Amino acid sequence: MMDETTIRVAIRATARISFVLFLGAFLGDALYRLMPAAATHWLEASKDGFTLGFAGSHAVHIAFILILAAAIGRDNV
Repeated sequence: MMDETTIRVAIRATARISFVLFLGAFLGDALYRLMPAAATHWLEASKDGFTLGFAGSHAVHIAFILILAAAIGRDNV
């Protein structure tokens, strides 16, 4: 089983990954309208992939939070 420090690092990592995927999912359209370029067009076209990645990363994030709660007790989280 993972120790508390490892679980907390995983929680932080999934939160940061989720943030980047969230930005990709929800800023792509706006960035393309502001600055039409190949990179921003790719962001806009990849919106669905970023959204699914965000949902998956968030699911893993909540799983780690639940693992932490089970490992150290609900009152200590």
